[in-house]
Amino acid sequence: MKRFLLAMSCLALSAGVFAQTIVSTSVQKRNAVFEEYTGINCGYCPNGHQMTSAYASQHPGTVIMNIHQGGYAAAYTTQWGNTLASQVAINGYPAFTINRNTNGGSLIANYYGGSGTSGANQIINQDSPVNVAATATIDAETRVMTVHVEVYYTADVAQEFNYLQVALLQDNIIGYQSNYGNYNPDMITPDGYRHMHMLRDMVTGKVWGDTIAENANGTITAGTYVAKDYTYTIPATISNEAVKLGDINLAVFVSDSYAAGASAAVQAPNIWTGVKVVPEYTGITGNNASVTSLEATQQFGCKNQVSMKVSLRSEGAPITSLQATYTNTSVNCQPKTYTYTGNIGTFQQITVDLEDLPIAFNANNNIEFTITSINGATVNVNKTITYTETAPAEGSGHPYLVVKTDQYASQENSFQILDAEGNVVQEKTSLPNSTRDTTMLNEITTPGCYTLVAIDSYGDGISSGWYRLFDGADIRLASVSGSFAEKRVDFKITSMTVGLNDENGIIAQSILYPNPANSSTTLAISASTAASAKISVVDMLGRVVMNLGEYNLTTGENNININTSDLTQGTYFVRVITNEGMTSNRLNVVK
Repeated sequence: MKRFLLAMSCLALSAGVFAQTIVSTSVQKRNAVFEEYTGINCGYCPNGHQMTSAYASQHPGTVIMNIHQGGYAAAYTTQWGNTLASQVAINGYPAFTINRNTNGGSLIANYYGGSGTSGANQIINQDSPVNVAATATIDAETRVMTVHVEVYYTADVAQEFNYLQVALLQDNIIGYQSNYGNYNPDMITPDGYRHMHMLRDMVTGKVWGDTIAENANGTITAGTYVAKDYTYTIPATISNEAVKLGDINLAVFVSDSYAAGASAAVQAPNIWTGVKVVPEYTGITGNNASVTSLEATQQFGCKNQVSMKVSLRSEGAPITSLQATYTNTSVNCQPKTYTYTGNIGTFQQITVDLEDLPIAFNANNNIEFTITSINGATVNVNKTITYTETAPAEGSGHPYLVVKTDQYASQENSFQILDAEGNVVQEKTSLPNSTRDTTMLNEITTPGCYTLVAIDSYGDGISSGWYRLFDGADIRLASVSGSFAEKRVDFKITSMTVGLNDENGIIAQSILYPNPANSSTTLAISASTAASAKISVVDMLGRVVMNLGEYNLTTGENNININTSDLTQGTYFVRVITNEGMTSNRLNVVK
């Protein structure tokens, strides 16, 4: 990259002598300037990103500069990061300084779990002794950027000089980011994490910036005006990452020359104020676009098709019409077409929903989107993604759900069972704490496709716990664990009967819950008619270890409690014999 300082003027305001054009001469409040130290291997850093961005959205004028630095960075580092971080002892990431504010000569680092952004409120309520304004223009053809900065002092500053910094930042860099709690969900895309406000370079070519407003008398007087102009050639890449026009902005700020009471090695600890500058563009020509994102989303309910969404961005002249095709090249399907009419401004982006596409289960589906024309001109711009979806597990009989919970389950955990159309068939809005909870899904009365929705309102799942769904034959159909706010899993019930049923269908179904059991379990028998049944528990060798005697079954549901406290840990079968036949259920006993 090339940098040129074109001109600089510094003069005091006097009658008839004033060159100010864009900077205000009125007293203004300070803007908060966040220098956020972060890294892609820092799992809590997205929480810091979310905190500072939320503050900026509520307080226009806030400046954020994300600096990838230190052992967690690994990527996106610059030659400036470590020196900037040397101002403060960072004890954890993310960390950010607010206007390089000091306390007793020590630079204050704010952490995501500590004081947060509260210090910024003090800053923005203070009058600034200096105002800053800037404009920037980029020639899209040559990638040369020109920057004009004006600084005006509304009060005396007892220093011999200040620094002016112009930092190059970039938004919308998609890449890896460790994220322990799915923080900052708006920045999570199918292609990776969207990094914002990322420091790429210093336009001034200096870590602290250019010296301005020099005054050998030791006081920069009110009315001092400074104007500077820079040219900077934007490189194609920085730190192995493309520098995309349209995603660039600038942080322009003025800082102290020293920290009172600090060592001389500590530079520029206090930022008076700053502004964010979004450049304007010239030299925009040609019909060009990019497919910034192509997303396939599972349709729950055992549907072998996906919902499609695409994001399109103009990389040249505004787009008023666009033609595209998209298809799944892995299955035999007719390509679909997409037509856009409207206005996508230069470096602007739209996101649209497309028609559904068919997919094959248990296979790699190669989904391709191709732009064929822009504004009537033929082009060939494409993006391909690979999508894989596992076929839903199939089972028979009345299913049941076993949940191993933690101590927060009653406040955080719940579940729903949905039918193929998304209707709630059965739900439980609160689960007991620290236990195994078994729920018979009795509302599933017909074969079909269903979806288990496991919910954790806190967003971290169940600590050392899980959701496990079984069919009537105790075959596991679905399992959910790990960190999540909501997870969905499809399953299919092919028949409502299971096991070795009576020849005349007297026992329509039998099931044990909980299973595994510790001290007791319940045998639920659904009988089509009244009958006498002999019930026993046998081991894996077929030996009777518990004879429960004879029961008179009634038509419909029958629940029989079995005390398993005297059984050793292992696998058994609960056997039910009627005059018409026999059925058995596997029982696992845990101690």
